[in-house]
Amino acid sequence: MSKKQSQTNKNRTLISIVSNRDPYFQTLLNNTEQSGPLLALLSAERFQNVILLSQPYLKTNSEQTKVFINKLYPQIKTEIFDFNVEDPINYIEILKEMRKIISSISEKYNESEFYVNASSGTPQMHAMWILMAASGEIPAHIINIREKRHLSNNKLPILELDLTSPEFPIVRKNFTFKSNSDANIKDIQTNIQQLGIIADHPSMQKVLEQIAILAPIDRSVLILGETGTGKEVMARLFHKLSNRSNQNFIAVNCGAIPKDLAESVLFGHKKGSFTGAISDAKGKFKEAENGIIFLDELAELSEAAQVKLLRVLQTCEIEPVGQSKTEKVNVRIIAATNGEILKLIENGKFREDLYHRIAKSVIHLPALRERKTDIPKIALQVLDKLNKQLNKSKRITPEALLKLQNHVWSGNIRELENIVENAAIFSRSNVIEEEEIMLNTNKNKSAENSIPVPEMGFILENYLSYVRKNLIEKALEISNNNQSEAARILGISPQAVHKFLNTSK
Repeated sequence: MSKKQSQTNKNRTLISIVSNRDPYFQTLLNNTEQSGPLLALLSAERFQNVILLSQPYLKTNSEQTKVFINKLYPQIKTEIFDFNVEDPINYIEILKEMRKIISSISEKYNESEFYVNASSGTPQMHAMWILMAASGEIPAHIINIREKRHLSNNKLPILELDLTSPEFPIVRKNFTFKSNSDANIKDIQTNIQQLGIIADHPSMQKVLEQIAILAPIDRSVLILGETGTGKEVMARLFHKLSNRSNQNFIAVNCGAIPKDLAESVLFGHKKGSFTGAISDAKGKFKEAENGIIFLDELAELSEAAQVKLLRVLQTCEIEPVGQSKTEKVNVRIIAATNGEILKLIENGKFREDLYHRIAKSVIHLPALRERKTDIPKIALQVLDKLNKQLNKSKRITPEALLKLQNHVWSGNIRELENIVENAAIFSRSNVIEEEEIMLNTNKNKSAENSIPVPEMGFILENYLSYVRKNLIEKALEISNNNQSEAARILGISPQAVHKFLNTSK
């Protein structure tokens, strides 16, 4: 392990499969007892947390290992996760189980710097750890403990695999779409990959499931989400999966249209209908004929344009500016805006009848900070694209990926893309280090400052109850209402989640 890494004592978490040599094993040479890989590793390096992955046939070893860790290193928090792999040499079975566990670990220990012990388990397990770390599925260091017989004066007991080395191949995960619908999953996967969508987090799996169901149904849809969450990309996925995929997809940023020209831009105009109208224009709706029109920043439309748009939805007719005769249009509308649209309706700034016409189905896109486990993979994808453009082969360290994963990202994917691109462009070497990730810390501070300042009349228990309620609801959303999974994410008992659900009814 490098000098820099060995001096780093921030919250470090070791993940290790328990082997049949843990906690101790008998040597064949002189029948003496030696520390197993895990205890040997802990004697050489310091960690704040140890996560033991317990295979079905080694549960006793796992419990004994935890006992010895607690006895020898009482300052270390040790936790056992079931590693339900029946066939220890089946690559796919191992990978599926690792992904399931790592998702829970990443959510629960989200501020940790992860180290994976590749000294324990089968060679197939070692290979899968390497693939997961290299592809960004977990921003982790891969380490090995050398046995005493392999040590010499010039060798350290810990050996780390340098995934940023140019000799190491670039590994990226293909997206796997899990669906309960009757959708053509292979076709969906192909389009998702073409659009460069990273969506492994359960909240994004839910979004893609909704799109797969709604895309073939010819109805209007409203996508809600913060700026930079990828609303247009999701609208393009709608188009590709719809029965209008061979027709036009027209994207319109309603916020960029001058309010006095909105009707002309959307519905067209006749020559001479206003100053500057030197020729006929058919407008965006006619351009999208038989296809899909994407109305981004819908809430920015002027009141007059809202009235005209409502008429289009009611009658499937448009009336170009300067023309008294209406024209039929066959267009499917996908609209998008942020969650503030409901407040605008309350304040009378957006028509409620228009909202209900467009929002026949509503899809909520999660903010990037709500799907943190996707962040390293998105960052690596951005870096791959830039490497192709610049004909470079830059890599990024696990520490840098962890720094990206723990950022708030109020600008979401768009902000992440800018940060990674700038880091790659200005980095003088082929390896992007943690200190080269220049984050806008003011955004993180604003999130920290959201904690209220206590004043007279402040009731701590009420505030903590509010926070507890929101965290449990968020965990249930992430885990698709799986109470046991939500409990593991939060580090509480399933009974506590069950009790909350009963008392909140």
